[in-house]
Amino acid sequence: MPDLFLFRHGTAEETRPGLPDPERALTPEGRDRFARAARFWAPWFPEGTVLLCSPYRRARETAALLRDALPGHPPLEEEDLLVHWTDPLDLCRALPEAESLCLVTHMPLVGRLVSMFLLGSPDRGFPVGKGMGIWLRSRTPWSTGGGARLLAAVAQRAAISSSDRESRRSKRSGRA
Repeated sequence: MPDLFLFRHGTAEETRPGLPDPERALTPEGRDRFARAARFWAPWFPEGTVLLCSPYRRARETAALLRDALPGHPPLEEEDLLVHWTDPLDLCRALPEAESLCLVTHMPLVGRLVSMFLLGSPDRGFPVGKGMGIWLRSRTPWSTGGGARLLAAVAQRAAISSSDRESRRSKRSGRA
C-alpha cells in the first residue's frame, strides 16, 4: 500500500515590494524549526521515498532540510504542479507511481489534497499550518485521487517537541 507524506513549507519571509513570491526564502527561525521537525519525521520514511517539491524557494529549502534528515538523503526533484493554484486532480494524474512519495508544497493545495484523499473531494479543504506534516496510506495508486487513511497529522510545534525530547534522551544515554 503506497504511503504519501505531505508537508506545507516552513515559515518564510513576508511578502514585500521587490520580492517576487516564488523567491521568498525561509526565515532563519523557519529554517531552524523545520530542521528540528524533520528529525521527528525521518524515522517514518521508508527507504526509496520519492521526494518532490514546489519550485518556489521556500518549498525547495523546506524539502532540502527534510532530505538532509532522511537516511540516504534521497534525490530531491522539483515539480511545477506543486504550486498554490494547481487543480489537485491534475497533480494526482502527474504523480509518479511509488511505494512512498513525499510532496512539499503550499496552501491551499496541500489542504485540498488531504481533503481529496480522505474525503473524496478537494472542495472541503483541510487546515495545514506552516511546517506541518501529514502521512496518508492508500490501497490504490495516488493518481486515482482518493481512498486514503490518515496515519498521522503532526503540527510543526509537536514534531519539534518530540524531536527535542528524543535528542535530549540520546545525549543523556550517550547515543548522540
